[in-house]
Amino acid sequence: MDHRSQNGKQQGRAKAPTKGSQNFVCLLVVLSCFVMFVMLSFNIPIPSSDDATVVSQINEAAETFALPPKTSYRESVTVGIDVDAKNPPPFLIASADNNPLSPLPDVVKETNTRGTQIKWNSIASVESRGTKINFDEIATKWELPDGGIDLLKEIQARPVAFDYNKTTDILSLRHPLKTGGTSLSRMLDEIFGGSVVPGSGPSAWFNYEKYKKALEEHPPSTEGYSYWNKIGVLYTHTLLRPNKKVKENGGGYLLERLRKDVPVFREKRFRLMTIVRRPLDLAASNFYEQLCKVGRFANQYGGGKPVSECPPVNLTDVKHKLMEHASNKCDENPGERQGRRRQGRRCKQIKEIGADKVFEHCGSLDIYLEKDLNHNMHHSTLMGVFPRPPELEDNSALFEVNLTPTLKDVSLYTLRDLGGLVDYHETYKEDFVWFAVTERFKESMCLFYYRFEIEHVKEKHSLYKPCRPLNFWEDKHKKILVERESFDYTVWRAANAILDVRMDDMKLEIRSRLDAGEKLEKIPYLAPGCYVEN
Repeated sequence: MDHRSQNGKQQGRAKAPTKGSQNFVCLLVVLSCFVMFVMLSFNIPIPSSDDATVVSQINEAAETFALPPKTSYRESVTVGIDVDAKNPPPFLIASADNNPLSPLPDVVKETNTRGTQIKWNSIASVESRGTKINFDEIATKWELPDGGIDLLKEIQARPVAFDYNKTTDILSLRHPLKTGGTSLSRMLDEIFGGSVVPGSGPSAWFNYEKYKKALEEHPPSTEGYSYWNKIGVLYTHTLLRPNKKVKENGGGYLLERLRKDVPVFREKRFRLMTIVRRPLDLAASNFYEQLCKVGRFANQYGGGKPVSECPPVNLTDVKHKLMEHASNKCDENPGERQGRRRQGRRCKQIKEIGADKVFEHCGSLDIYLEKDLNHNMHHSTLMGVFPRPPELEDNSALFEVNLTPTLKDVSLYTLRDLGGLVDYHETYKEDFVWFAVTERFKESMCLFYYRFEIEHVKEKHSLYKPCRPLNFWEDKHKKILVERESFDYTVWRAANAILDVRMDDMKLEIRSRLDAGEKLEKIPYLAPGCYVEN
């Protein structure tokens, strides 16, 4: 006699079950099987009957994987900017309940769910950690406007990489010039090895020739499928969001072009990253390296040279050396120079108005600052068309509605976008899943390793110069730039506020794990020096 018939006889001796009660029991069995299936699919640990903490966290996990509710554009904007719902900008604002997009259906079966090495019952919940973060202090420190605290709380509720999936997502670094992105790109290359989008460059715009060659060697629709399917990272100077002023090679912005050429990329999501640098240092570095080649012509380079041995900078001498160098280059091969758009324009200017006039800003910081050559450097270089400096006029050719007509709007928009609350593309995300602050690179990388569950690598110091670009700036020049760059500083302060919240949240999570008995050195993906008791 089988087990079921024995159970039936035992039940019969007690009380014959009704048809309704039998149906109810069957329903409970089906629901139990379904719950077990979901837990096993997402690697959710099965709790013991007395483990209330784990039960609570499983309920939170179930809510995390729920589909987001359908909301109108206006309903999805929670703070700040009032826009015309009939003409929304070309992206979505994530709804306030923080539900992420689900993985694409075609690849959900391949999902490699995060967090499998974490002991769930040792981690304080996001909500409980949020009660211990001093949002008011952070908002005051970084001069955030009204509404900023609410956004910081919303950002804290979405820890970095909270829905990152190694199988379906491609981390995509937009590397703004002179921010330290070369070092980060080389670290990403070491981490991801052969899983880098061909055409990426540690310190270069996207190389379409290398990309086209890879397409030929690995046809993406046939035998090259596995090559493209394993791609996990992209890094480039090239803009990663649409910009009507920039026409990419072959049409469309870069990510759209990649999806067009490589079918498997349509099954993945590009998750954006970038780097934000303090405006004063960014402008000084650009003047030093890009505009006037001060480091080169003032003999500032030299491996291991201590700052005390950096030669004094004579900008007049730098200007004349640069004039001579540029004029000679134009004379050597004018055809080749004309073929390079930027150099061609410079050669044309030298011919028309003279090298002295072309490079006059290199001979004096006063003239450089008067010309506003590095004004609003965070505009269009980080997040795309927005945030837009309020001083600029509206441009109907670029957007329907100007979302940032005031500095308050700039701050709130930056919090939303860099904070990961903006899904730029409804299907493919193109949201900011992480960013670094140049001056806080070590902290930024601590967060990157821990949240993305990546083993740390040795920090690179590519292109770092001991003779710093600000060494020869006088206080008056620094003051002029700081007071002038209100837009850039608004973006930079918002980014730092986000980083403060994320670092506090990470430290609180680690503290809860230590309190639960884990050893600091045994916590996975916590790089050395990334947790220090206050």
